Amino acid sequence: MSTLVVVKKDGFATIACDSLSTDNSVKVSPENKINNHKFFKIHDSIIGFVGWSNINNIFEDVIERQLEGLEFTTRSSIFKSLNLLHQILIDDYFINTDEKRDQPVESSQLDGCVVSPEGIFEFCSYRSVDEYSKYWATGSGQEFALGCLYNSYGENKSSEELAIDAVKAGCHFDDSSGLPAQFETIKLKSD
Repeated sequence: MSTLVVVKKDGFATIACDSLSTDNSVKVSPENKINNHKFFKIHDSIIGFVGWSNINNIFEDVIERQLEGLEFTTRSSIFKSLNLLHQILIDDYFINTDEKRDQPVESSQLDGCVVSPEGIFEFCSYRSVDEYSKYWATGSGQEFALGCLYNSYGENKSSEELAIDAVKAGCHFDDSSGLPAQFETIKLKSD
């Protein structure tokens, strides 16, 4: 899967992730795979995905099509954009929405995080969106990254340093995550 982290500190927000791809039990490092990125920029926001690697192809195509109405700035706009994308994912990309039969809504098969000038956010495949005040992590290395962030957030470190350290922790303990870390930092409107 991956380790994906968002950190907000001192007027900046950083999104960071590992760069490993996997194909079942085969690890594909970034030295072998050119399109190993997990971030996408839409306007002033950066979106990171975890999960199946085909999302790169799909989201590259979505961005190329410049779909009207996509905005990943606030909790509300992210939710609306995910709902807009859901039907497109089914109609144009043949997404299988089955995960668990007892879920009240269909899955979009999209999990990830967002940094925007407005803050840091996480979304899940059922299109719920949460906003965080300091940091969050998702993916298979989530628990290790969150433990690292919990332990080190109060230290005199920037959002970038904290995010990269958390990804490194995820990569150290999670066999589906691997270095080097990739990251992007943006300035927040207010903190």
